[in-house]
Amino acid sequence: MAQFVNFSPLSWFISRFLFGLAIGGDSPIAQAMLSENSPKSLRAKRLVLLMTAWFIGAIAAAVCAYMTVKAGLPWEFFAAIPCVIGLILGVARFNAPESVQWLKSKGRIKQAEESRLRLGIEAEEAKHEVKAAHQAALFKPINLKNLAYLSVFWICQAIPVTVLLMFGPVLIGALGTSNFDTDVGQLVLTDSFFLIGSLAAIKIVPHFARRPVILWTFGIMAVSLALLSPGQVLTNFVVCLLLSIYALSYGVQSVLDYVYPAELFPTSIRSTALGILGSVSRVGVFVVTLGFPMAFEGLGVSSVLLIGAAISMFGFVISWLFAPEPSHH
Repeated sequence: MAQFVNFSPLSWFISRFLFGLAIGGDSPIAQAMLSENSPKSLRAKRLVLLMTAWFIGAIAAAVCAYMTVKAGLPWEFFAAIPCVIGLILGVARFNAPESVQWLKSKGRIKQAEESRLRLGIEAEEAKHEVKAAHQAALFKPINLKNLAYLSVFWICQAIPVTVLLMFGPVLIGALGTSNFDTDVGQLVLTDSFFLIGSLAAIKIVPHFARRPVILWTFGIMAVSLALLSPGQVLTNFVVCLLLSIYALSYGVQSVLDYVYPAELFPTSIRSTALGILGSVSRVGVFVVTLGFPMAFEGLGVSSVLLIGAAISMFGFVISWLFAPEPSHH
């Protein structure tokens, strides 16, 4: 709400910076809490649903932006939507149960038992008392190796998809259309396939090993972006089809952003690891945000898409060489 009070470029910048800081902190905490607050039998499915919620938000954002523009409303209306969402989520989370493992690590056994009962976690799963978090465990070779791989994994995901989500109408317009309604419609359609892919992962993730899912999806995303590179030579149908295939594959793979770290890192360092991974991926997003306009103007849409394909293929190669397989798979 602060960005609309005493409006000036400086106050707006500060308020947006604080807003981004809060989101950046909330994301890894939410993932860690959901992982710790779920029975093992439901953990993967709930983390998949968490990612699905992200795509629902992306679709809603595109629709809200479209309605704001079509209704001729000032941009402040669109920027005010997170105020409402923040208030709703604040109320919803106010009485959320704390992590059983975290409470035990602090010696608050009675509260941990109350939280366990609320969460429906079996006593057998919660019986092991975790000692106070030792962040030095993050620097064990196996954890460092997993952290390094996941950092590359997330960056190779984040860079191409950020271009599509943040500059979608510009990119889609350069591929052959120039109508605002059509471009936004294609973007919403693409976002919908992100959602469909993440929903499909509810069935895929519990039954398939992680490495094959990562390799197949990176490969399909790389091929889809490469086939898009001819640009305006392609028909609108082909553009929509290839974007949808990319989005479907990304939707399936993206759920591993939440599931994979929960399986690879112990509870004591999971939040820290997720925070580092989130920060690394945001650096990639930051670079793309600054670099895409220059690359788009200087190189053209075909070259930008080929770069995206190369990044996805690099993710494939790195995953082939270094992607770990959780022990229970």
